[in-house]
Amino acid sequence: MRWIKSRVIPKSKNKNMAILIMDRLKAASDVFYNFLYNMSNIKFDKWEIFLNILFIIIVIIFSLIIYWDTINRKVARTSRCKRQLDIYNKNKGTYVIRATDNSRNTLYNVIYDTNQRNVNVECACNAGNYVNHFNDIKVKNMKLNKDETINKVCSCDQYYNIDNVLYEGDQGLTRYMLGKESGFFDDLQMMQ
Repeated sequence: MRWIKSRVIPKSKNKNMAILIMDRLKAASDVFYNFLYNMSNIKFDKWEIFLNILFIIIVIIFSLIIYWDTINRKVARTSRCKRQLDIYNKNKGTYVIRATDNSRNTLYNVIYDTNQRNVNVECACNAGNYVNHFNDIKVKNMKLNKDETINKVCSCDQYYNIDNVLYEGDQGLTRYMLGKESGFFDDLQMMQ
C-alpha cells in the first residue's frame, strides 16, 4: 500500500492568505456601503417613487400570470375531467358507437345525442337483400336514466355472425355497451 504525501502549506502562507481575503472582503463591503450612502443622499421625486413602485407591481403581476399559466397548462394536459369536457365540446354532444363483427364489417351505429337526450340505432351494413336481426342492443335512455334494449332489423349484403359484436367509439360508451358501466353517463350529468 502506497502512502500519499499531503502537501502542507506553511503557517506563514496561511496567515498571508487570510489577511488577503479579509482585505478583499473589507474592500467589497466598503463599495457596498458607499453605494448605499450615495443612494440615501439622492433626493427622489414623488413621481419617481410612484413609477418605481408601479414597475415592481407590474413585474410581480407578470410573474404571477406566467406562473398561473404554467400550472393551468399542466392541469389541462393531465386532467381527465378536462379531456372529457374537450371531447364533449368537440363532438357537440353527439357520440357515435360503431358495432362491428370479427371481420371488422360495420353492422350498426348507436348514436347518442346528449343535447336532445336521445339515442338512435341506425343500420350501417352495406345495403342488400339479406335480412339481419340485431337483437338486444344495450342502450341508455337518457331522458328516463334507464337501461334499455333495442331490436334492429337491417337489410344487408350478407348474413352476419353477431355472436361477438365489437364496439368502437368513446371509451366510456364502449365500456357501457360491453359491461353496463355507466360512468360515462354519470360524468355527463355532472357536466350539464
